[in-house]
Amino acid sequence: MSRTIIFSIGLIVLVIGFLCWLLFFSGSALEPFGRDKIWAHRVNQLAKYKEAIKQFPGIELDIVYKPGEDIFDVTHPPALSNNLNLEMYYLKGYHHEYNIKYWLDFKNLNHENAGDALNRLTYLTREYLLSPDNIIVESNEPENLAGFKHEKFKISYYLPQKLSTMEEVELEKRIKDIRDKFHPGIDYISTDFRDYDIINKYFPRHQKLIWFTGYRHMNRVRARLLLYKILRDEKVDVLLMPFNP
Repeated sequence: MSRTIIFSIGLIVLVIGFLCWLLFFSGSALEPFGRDKIWAHRVNQLAKYKEAIKQFPGIELDIVYKPGEDIFDVTHPPALSNNLNLEMYYLKGYHHEYNIKYWLDFKNLNHENAGDALNRLTYLTREYLLSPDNIIVESNEPENLAGFKHEKFKISYYLPQKLSTMEEVELEKRIKDIRDKFHPGIDYISTDFRDYDIINKYFPRHQKLIWFTGYRHMNRVRARLLLYKILRDEKVDVLLMPFNP
């Protein structure tokens, strides 16, 4: 075998190897499939927020409403508070410069605080000249989101988790529970990417928000192929991805 042939084979192997790395290990490979869909996940620090808005069209925050203080604490329970509130984010005014969109994962929405929380969020939105249409309010209690919908916010039903691990009988029961809670005003259903195929099967016509937090024990190639599939789905508006500046 000539040196030219050996060199050519080696070059082909290197190219194939690079392409495989790009497709299955590089985060940038996902962008051509849906750059406008990829948002930054859990941007719960101001420094992270400042960097994320330069790279993503939208960010996701975790919020806890504190009725005594009438503030939205930006934190993900059970983690301790960062002493940040939603107004601090709005004060920065980056949403005007970058046309940033917000996905607010409302961790403690309930029938007791829904009214006060709605009043506060509506006030902040008007005070800082945000469009409610650029804000998604998400909760696992969709019945308490109706007021937010009335004020023109987008609303999302945070679905029960780990559906893909359930046996058929348990899954059918959980799907029934989801359908019982669902109402026509809901804009999105939201779930972990591992449950995407299940949700797509039972709710193919609904717009979806999906998040990806890591591969964990899932085969990396299989997970990457699933992410590409999610990004190509016209019924998926957002895919949250980890962001570590």
